[in-house]
Amino acid sequence: MVSKTMVILPNIRKWKKLINKRYHPDIQRLGQLNKVPIMPKTWFLNIVTDSSSYSIHLYQNAYLALYFLVIIPLLTIPMLILAKKMKRYSKRSQESNADVTSRLTETFNNIEVIKANHSQEYEINRFKSESLKLFKYIMKQNLISQLSTPAGLLLLFCSSISHLYLGGREVLNNSNERR
Repeated sequence: MVSKTMVILPNIRKWKKLINKRYHPDIQRLGQLNKVPIMPKTWFLNIVTDSSSYSIHLYQNAYLALYFLVIIPLLTIPMLILAKKMKRYSKRSQESNADVTSRLTETFNNIEVIKANHSQEYEINRFKSESLKLFKYIMKQNLISQLSTPAGLLLLFCSSISHLYLGGREVLNNSNERR
């Protein structure tokens, strides 16, 4: 005679594994929200630092300060475009990963029916297409992720060079006027 506890325990273990596998990434994402209380302090420090830097810049040379205030915000546009693409591909890859997971779960749960109907090839092709779609999304996501840092550094380099060029030209023009 089989007791109820012997029947329930394997099901509990199975559900526990399923819950851990499905919700563990969500719990990790929620753990990252612990950083949120630090953000206002960081924002305040950045605002104070930037405003003091701009005020000193404005005091020393208004032309360069206005140039700096116009060019730097324009340089954030390409970074915002990369961030939107990254967000879109991340969302698509998560959805595709969920589709692959559900497809595998469905296949494993109905393996007897699949074998009885001789539809293994159909299921394999379905899984291959879903996996390929997931692979493409992950590759695009990695490409955008790898491009963001060099693109930001290139934009920073170009803005710094142009700022130095204009500042040097301003210094040379002022030294020529004094002679």
